[in-house]
Amino acid sequence: MPRNCKDFEGCGRLLSNVQGKIICIETGESLGPNQTGEICIKSPSVMKGYFNNQEETDNALKNGWFHSGDIGYYDEDEFFYVTNRLKNMIKVDDCQVFPSEIENELQKHPLVEECCVIGKPDLEHGEVPLAFVVTKKEVSEEELQDFMKDKLSEFKQLKGGIKFVECLPKSANGKILRRELTLKILIINFRSYFT
Repeated sequence: MPRNCKDFEGCGRLLSNVQGKIICIETGESLGPNQTGEICIKSPSVMKGYFNNQEETDNALKNGWFHSGDIGYYDEDEFFYVTNRLKNMIKVDDCQVFPSEIENELQKHPLVEECCVIGKPDLEHGEVPLAFVVTKKEVSEEELQDFMKDKLSEFKQLKGGIKFVECLPKSANGKILRRELTLKILIINFRSYFT
């Protein structure tokens, strides 16, 4: 961060001897300011690869650029912002849906304490968004679905449903463990297939 910086929402500017760019997830083309895509970094200080894992190295390092798997953008002042992770992205009818966008809107409801959105496998659409919600007081799924109707596009609606939970699984540092929620849905789907 530069001295006297007043904007702490971003992660600062690039250091000297570091190049950065945002690329389109679909085409790989470089994007301009305020356009969201994958953050890529090029520098002598970037790792040489994953130990004894050439496949992961080839996925992460392409033409000298490290593909971080982070989704973000940079502004006109060249400040970078991280908004999501590529692996969290939900593909609905070949459209990209970032869980954080849905979560930010859902958390504006006064009775929602916290939430986490994941992709639920769907035969017709590939995946559909599903929300796990912790509430402050009792609220119906119908009320939350109605609340979201005008907030986001049709393909970003919670067609996978809303599951109310007492708490969300978290790591020791408080990060929500999306993997555990995804596993929970896979188990539910597996059981329902055989019943």
